[in-house]
Amino acid sequence: MAGQQGSPNQPPEWWTRWRPLRWLIALAVLGLAALGLRWWWPQPAPPPPALPASAPAAPSAPAAPSPDDLVVEESITAADVRAAYTAIVPEARRVNFFAPFRSYQGTDEVHRLLEAAGYQPQQTSRHAKVPEGLPPSDLDIVEVYDYRHLDQPGKLELQFFNDRLYQAEFEPKDADAYRPLFRAKWPQLGHEKGGRSEYVAGPLRIASSLDLSTSEVGQALRTRPFVLFQDTRLIRQRDDWDSQFAKQIVP
Repeated sequence: MAGQQGSPNQPPEWWTRWRPLRWLIALAVLGLAALGLRWWWPQPAPPPPALPASAPAAPSAPAAPSPDDLVVEESITAADVRAAYTAIVPEARRVNFFAPFRSYQGTDEVHRLLEAAGYQPQQTSRHAKVPEGLPPSDLDIVEVYDYRHLDQPGKLELQFFNDRLYQAEFEPKDADAYRPLFRAKWPQLGHEKGGRSEYVAGPLRIASSLDLSTSEVGQALRTRPFVLFQDTRLIRQRDDWDSQFAKQIVP
């Protein structure tokens, strides 16, 4: 009936009017919710761009060995070992002991020098027989009991290793008279507390017991006075022979 009020069970007029728009509103609300969820939920990072494929590197050629890397094996013969223990150094490399003696002189040369000066040297030798392939170890001692050094008498002893002079020792008969003469000739020797003195210059070694032997303590102990001249190169070689080959010598 026209103009009749609607039934209490019917929706209001505004609801009926907006009913076609309800679905649009619901879809809009769902769209906004989806956008919010996408913004809040963390998204995976995009994969890195693919690099352009490159051609495989050509294998490098091995480097040529340097001269230092080349090892040349050389055998050491028995002749080489013998030469090492019997070599004579040039005159410029020898050591002056006291005139006329220098290191590396042979026994024949020393005999000639002593006999020319009017002395009668005496020689003792120990030439051990060594197995084939080993270098020699010949030891000789030349002695003069009335030798005069710095115009003072005494005993001279010269020692040789494989016919090369390596040590000269003089023992004066009167140490008190000889000591100031020796000190004036070799002032570089210091005065050590123990009474013995030593000087080393390159391969030359000079040692002395004069200070101790002329002191009261030395006289009470009957210390033997001496001065010693050595070429340490030959001393080391003699000791090296003992350490390397002496055990191979059968008595």
